[in-house]
Amino acid sequence: MYHKKLLITAALSGITCVALGAMGAHAFKDVLKETLHTYEKAVLYQLMHTLALFALAPVYQHFPDKKFKIAGYFWAAGILLFSGSLYIYALTTGMGILSFKWLVHITPFGGMSFILGWVFILLGTLKMKN
Repeated sequence: MYHKKLLITAALSGITCVALGAMGAHAFKDVLKETLHTYEKAVLYQLMHTLALFALAPVYQHFPDKKFKIAGYFWAAGILLFSGSLYIYALTTGMGILSFKWLVHITPFGGMSFILGWVFILLGTLKMKN
């Protein structure tokens, strides 16, 4: 059933990614003048790892190795930590709210989560017999 959880997580992430991307381009356009690049980076990394989660579902279904499962958890954590912190940082900075600038210190943990996810994909793939 983990492959189904991956697909649900990917679908929810895809929905929020497209919605936040559209809102950044339209509704938040004036707020994001100085932080648009940061916001776009959050959208890009969320989209890339949403697609990776989506692709991981059938892989895990056919090769249910624990390493692939761990990769999915790391990618989901990376989306929340990396993209989430950048979204909040870009929006609050653009609105002149200074109290959330500390969130950029969380961003590297999200980046490391993305990297670790890919490491576990490599380890799981190397373990495959075929």
